[in-house]
Amino acid sequence: MTDPGDLLHLMQGIVNVRRFRPDPLPEGLLEELLTAFAQAPSMANTQSWEVIHVTDPAVKSALVQATLDPILTPGSNGAQGWLADAPLILAPVMEGKRARARFGPRGAVFGQQDVAMAVQNLRLAAWAHGVASAWVREVDDEALRAVLGLPWYVEPAGLLALGYPADDAILETPPKLSPEEFLHRERWADAPADAPERPVQPAKHPPAGPDPSDDLALVMDILARRRSIRAFRDRPLPDDWMVPLLRAATLAPTSGNMQAWEFVVVEDPDVREQLVAATFSGYHAGPGNPQRWISHAPGLIALCVDTKRTGARYGQEGKRYWALVDVAIAAENMVIAATAMGLGTCLVGGLRPDEVVRALGLPGHVRPFALLAVGYPAENPPPRPRLPIVDITHRDRYDRPYFTEEV
Repeated sequence: MTDPGDLLHLMQGIVNVRRFRPDPLPEGLLEELLTAFAQAPSMANTQSWEVIHVTDPAVKSALVQATLDPILTPGSNGAQGWLADAPLILAPVMEGKRARARFGPRGAVFGQQDVAMAVQNLRLAAWAHGVASAWVREVDDEALRAVLGLPWYVEPAGLLALGYPADDAILETPPKLSPEEFLHRERWADAPADAPERPVQPAKHPPAGPDPSDDLALVMDILARRRSIRAFRDRPLPDDWMVPLLRAATLAPTSGNMQAWEFVVVEDPDVREQLVAATFSGYHAGPGNPQRWISHAPGLIALCVDTKRTGARYGQEGKRYWALVDVAIAAENMVIAATAMGLGTCLVGGLRPDEVVRALGLPGHVRPFALLAVGYPAENPPPRPRLPIVDITHRDRYDRPYFTEEV
């Protein structure tokens, strides 16, 4: 068991150090520090953190230009030049999609809190090895975003400098409030005894909805009208045609509400042709038999799976299975919405994934799931035969039919 006094002494060493020796960090130490980083708790285990490792002098110099003075004065870029001399700079960031998927807008706040706890873990582990650190949060977010090439959904969380402290580095522990100064018992110390409670707003009951039987009839009618359409009229789609489909997709249920979907609306003719070339028909996945009809679809959406979002919460099973299930449900929602709009669709799963990844520029944790071709149908194929419900329904055990006659 760790001596609490030793742990407290270690915590007292977490101070911002701004002068470092040029010595590089030992081989393998960074992996240990990042392992400590990853052990931090996170809301619903979403682990919405990412870390960018920087040692290149040119990138360091650009990072310095993204720093501000201690009071965040606009235009004070480059105020913390000492940062360029740190042997290693880590840029922790918060991946907003993972953070917001489960908790909505508040998830971004939770995500930044999770990153802060992970950074503290890393700094404790570093100091245990005699490695000093400084967490620089006085930054120009947009300038930092540009230097690191962050996409719009990733939020910077400052810069973390690491290295062995120079002999003349200041390691003095700053003054801290004593527990007696910040501890309140039962209630806020200055609150009057008769302080009114926060008023509770009465619950608002929504008006009664339509007859559920009407909803069921509508849904069943749309499901019965759906067909896989591979021939489209030469008629342009309305502006923002994709919005109702995407809204329908995002209403699908997902594992842990992690919403592991990503959608690429493909408009560039060159990209469309690359995707068509990556498709195949039948059982042969090799080149030479693409589904050329896709080229004539006015609308094309690539449905992709972000394995990291669901994987963060459910591990390998989430990456391998649950994320795919979630995107499949979203795809069905899109198809139903399109049918209700009078559009025809066809989901194309015959893809060579690596070629689709290259065509769409997908990062390593995002994998293609299917292509959705959309347009006004130029054909009306008959319904496909369906197995009768009596043949596919069981009671309690597989060897016991549920129905004895067709329903």
